[in-house]
Amino acid sequence: MLDNHWFVVDFPLLTTKRKKSSPAPEFEQEFLEHATLLGCPASFVNALYGRYDYSSVEERKIKIVTSIPGSHSGETALMYGALRLREVVRPLVKGHKDIAMEICTASIGGMQPDWLRSMYHAFTGGKYDNESASSKEIPEQFRVTFPTRADVEASRTISRQGASQIGSHFKYGESDKRIQKMFHHYKSRDQEAGDPEEGETGAGCLFHQKFYMAMPDGTKVTDSNTRPLWIYIGSANFTKSAWGKCYIDKRRAKAEPGCRRLAEVSNFEMGVVIPGNEIEGMLEHGSVWHDLIPHERNGPAYAGKDKPYNSEQWVMNRTVRDPF
Repeated sequence: MLDNHWFVVDFPLLTTKRKKSSPAPEFEQEFLEHATLLGCPASFVNALYGRYDYSSVEERKIKIVTSIPGSHSGETALMYGALRLREVVRPLVKGHKDIAMEICTASIGGMQPDWLRSMYHAFTGGKYDNESASSKEIPEQFRVTFPTRADVEASRTISRQGASQIGSHFKYGESDKRIQKMFHHYKSRDQEAGDPEEGETGAGCLFHQKFYMAMPDGTKVTDSNTRPLWIYIGSANFTKSAWGKCYIDKRRAKAEPGCRRLAEVSNFEMGVVIPGNEIEGMLEHGSVWHDLIPHERNGPAYAGKDKPYNSEQWVMNRTVRDPF
């Protein structure tokens, strides 16, 4: 019914439970901390501690990136949201002056220029200094794949049910032309037609993705030879609520020049960042890295009266049960 991503990896049982005096793998620490913050019973968390072999992710340098609600500063701010992402991707973008972001998520936030600068600061590992940029500057290295109403209505009947999970929360028609140019139509690579005998119409799937991919700037979307620098697969939509907004912490500016604060995080989120050169080693034998992308990367840009789809359930503020 819907295009989605799943990150599945084996953590074999250790032959002997690791002692609490022994250092825990970073992945385990991050995972169990998030489980604790989510309110999982202590008995459940303790039952997982020290029992599993995390070498399958540690050796591939796969990192967990989480968000928790609130405003964070100093070392704590580096643990969550956009600033955690910045720290994780920094070594993965080394040697690349600029990167181009391909983003496909089920919800799009306000797209304010200052927030886009904040996110590009994170996506580039901090190379883009969002604080010294002009208030009118907008990083244009974003390609956002998101359906229009016409895209939704053309999909299979059964897929349209998933459109209740798609929301765009900014006034596209009133936004800067540079932001409008970022948007491209969503077209699933699965173009199976609906079954007329079942009363279905249309063709193709919709999506429920939270997918971010960093490419060397200038890479064409038709280029399948150049590997991503990194990808994120997880729960975080392209919104301030999910990632927060990072900016200079003026209270600490004298003691720690460049220290940033993370604010306006509203959601609990968790995902993984996978180095681009590790992707194919994690796929089924014979697969290539772009097999994991369920949509056409070269979807056409919006034109005319096109605008991002927004579900009526979002507009009317109804409570919608997420099937995932």
